[in-house]
Amino acid sequence: GNKLIERNALVQQELEQVDAALKKAQAQLLAARAQSDQAQANYETDVLSAQAALELAQAEVRTAEIEFAYC
Repeated sequence: GNKLIERNALVQQELEQVDAALKKAQAQLLAARAQSDQAQANYETDVLSAQAALELAQAEVRTAEIEFAYC
């Protein structure tokens, strides 16, 4: 009787620990996915910023060439 109660208590405790570990792993996975999504968004923003900077520089070169042509 007593041994069975003790065994059930141990099994219940182990089950709770495994469940807690599972929930922790799920939360870590969600956090990693969120970090990945943020990194992707940052990358896309950086690419767009670089493209805009390149286009601005190209426009400045064209402006300088036009101004030089009038000298």
